[in-house]
Amino acid sequence: MEAPSSFRATYGTSVVKNAVHGSANFEEKAAESNMFFGKEMRTSALFSNNTCCVIKPHAIVSGYAGQIIDIILEEGFEISAM
Repeated sequence: MEAPSSFRATYGTSVVKNAVHGSANFEEKAAESNMFFGKEMRTSALFSNNTCCVIKPHAIVSGYAGQIIDIILEEGFEISAM
């Protein structure tokens, strides 16, 4: 494993259910946004030393979004756009 303490290693359960994904470059990001969302996503986030976290719909429906956001912030990450 390349990064044993990463989100993917910590929370992923398989190659398909890997908890997180990051595009390798801007071109892949655009293609993957189109594939998942049907269009390229626009954001106000500054793209410098960052990542994207998607809270899955079932977690929101179950009322876990606030707890997930709290954990992200407690771990020292900054949320610059939602």
